[in-house]
Amino acid sequence: MRAWYDTDVASKIGINCAVLLNYIAYWCYNNRNKGDHIKDGKPWMYATIPEIVKTLGFPSYNTFRRTVQKLKELGYILVKQEQDSMNRTNWYTVTEDGMALANMAEILEKPPSAQNGLMQQPKMGSPSAQNGLMHEPKNDFPTNNTKNDIQRKTQRKNDARAKLAPPFDDPPKELIDAWEGFIEMRKAKRNTPTEKAVKLIANKLEKLAPGNDLMKVDILNQSTERGWQGVFPLKADYQRTQPKTYGAQQSAAEMYEEVKALMENGGGIL
Repeated sequence: MRAWYDTDVASKIGINCAVLLNYIAYWCYNNRNKGDHIKDGKPWMYATIPEIVKTLGFPSYNTFRRTVQKLKELGYILVKQEQDSMNRTNWYTVTEDGMALANMAEILEKPPSAQNGLMQQPKMGSPSAQNGLMHEPKNDFPTNNTKNDIQRKTQRKNDARAKLAPPFDDPPKELIDAWEGFIEMRKAKRNTPTEKAVKLIANKLEKLAPGNDLMKVDILNQSTERGWQGVFPLKADYQRTQPKTYGAQQSAAEMYEEVKALMENGGGIL
């Protein structure tokens, strides 16, 4: 695959800028002729950074970003981002000065062999071969979110948070913190548990530590520290919150309840 650029343009702004300007100008010129992606009287083209880096063969993302910044500072292109944080698509258009410098109308009227000063560089993508490589974004063009759009997105986020909320009845702060740490670890591993998985984990926790919040905290922290996707019995080498006290704490609580019940019923201790 090859990328093409005008050597006269490259001598003014550098090869990287010439390649990228030519690429954006090509798609904007075509979109203008087809009447696609027109906003504020300008034709736009869309792509993610990885798509352009791969297509044009930029050596790194930083090189690409520096090239974009230089073209923006020179006043040859404009860039907008999708307002949806989950959509990493960028939109690009060429200013009048940029289109004049690229001289796209004249270039496209001639075959590559007849284009004055046109060079070809190997290992990059030519515009004629790029048709179909780009993926259509969900939105035709970045627009201001309406009130209903914002409400729907907020509701979806709230629903997602509710599904991952601590699945315990009146849990102490330590258990809440341990659960949230476990969920953050799962998210970092790109394996956020489903609503059903949350219920299964909660049920297993209860089996491993019935009625014992302190032990549940340690079990969750053990999984978080070791990057485990599930919950498991505490290992012998794990540093517990309060070593060897789980049984004692549970027995003391049971004894207190028994004594309390006896006193309330008028009984006594022999």
